[in-house]
Amino acid sequence: MLEEMGCWTIVKLTSIPRDAKLISSRWVYKLKYRDDDYKRHKARLVALGYQQEKGRDHFDSFAPICSQTTLRLVLALTAVPGWHSLDFDAVCAFISSDLAEGEHVYMQAPPGYDIGEGNCLSMNKCIYGLVQAPRQYYLLS
Repeated sequence: MLEEMGCWTIVKLTSIPRDAKLISSRWVYKLKYRDDDYKRHKARLVALGYQQEKGRDHFDSFAPICSQTTLRLVLALTAVPGWHSLDFDAVCAFISSDLAEGEHVYMQAPPGYDIGEGNCLSMNKCIYGLVQAPRQYYLLS
């Protein structure tokens, strides 16, 4: 699915810049339940963003937070008679956002994904774990 969404391009290791860092990735697995009944298995590919260096792999980062006062206000409004809250989950949120212009991230193939000897992945879109992913998703909306 990630390849079909254009998240990366397979490139030769010899074609990446000499100072580029090749970051790793890993799979994160989770069992999803609804009403205490098993629903499905879920797998997510996560980049090991702690291997990135500012100024080389990314330029800006972003931590979306709200103040405690704002959170309390929103929760209090859900207690007003006739009001209720909705939650939502953005499917493939970070994958919707492209890397910023001028940022080049190169990643090793995830475990179990064969791209051939001497190749790596040049990232086109953000995936979970990249330092710049929250900022790029925020700029998308």
